[in-house]
Amino acid sequence: MNQVFYIASGRGGTGKSVFAVNLAATLGMMGRNTLLIDMNPGMRTLDLMLDAENEAIYHVFDVMDGVCMLEQAVVRMEKPTSLYLLPGGLMEDRDRLDREKWQALIDDAKENFDFIVIDGAPGADEFVTTCAAAAEETLIVVTPEQTSLRNADMLEDRLIRKRVLQRRYVLNRIYPSLTEQGLESEPQEINMQFKCEMLGMILEDDIFRVSSDAGIPAVLKKESYVSGNFRNIAERLLHK
Repeated sequence: MNQVFYIASGRGGTGKSVFAVNLAATLGMMGRNTLLIDMNPGMRTLDLMLDAENEAIYHVFDVMDGVCMLEQAVVRMEKPTSLYLLPGGLMEDRDRLDREKWQALIDDAKENFDFIVIDGAPGADEFVTTCAAAAEETLIVVTPEQTSLRNADMLEDRLIRKRVLQRRYVLNRIYPSLTEQGLESEPQEINMQFKCEMLGMILEDDIFRVSSDAGIPAVLKKESYVSGNFRNIAERLLHK
């Protein structure tokens, strides 16, 4: 069964894009043809994080505008080979998103891929909710900081108002030492603030920064904590 996941965050700095890359790579490593779509116009970070900037000729809005076909714009990764990238558009593209064209692109992609992971823009505006509406489930990435939690709460309320009902959240960039000292909210406290279930927790780790700069998903280090944790998250995601 084809599934579409939209990765959201209430603000920048939560590690949303890193999460999206590593989730998509994990699904690819599980042998599923997975398309990662960069839907954060103007930022265009995913091609850099996957070392694909030289192959990224067309982008997602080119497909919606009919400039090229989906298969022409998609870039296949060397590792894992089941992972594909549809690069992001320009900042000015954000204001001209057409709901019907966006849905048509997703429907087309579902004909060719087992899973579609959409890395969305941070925030809770109309662009975000329009993108999220095309997905079966929205995953909200949040950190234990109070500002991140407040923005995530605002995002969740907006998604609910827009009838985006299938949601879970990921608690990211956790520093256990800060939690132990009482300097960050504990997961149990955070869970009480959300109206949806937690999908998983991810500790802060230098490997995410190093791997992103190198253009290699962190989960490719198969025997690491990071790889195992993302595989557990992916399995929970697929077996609701």
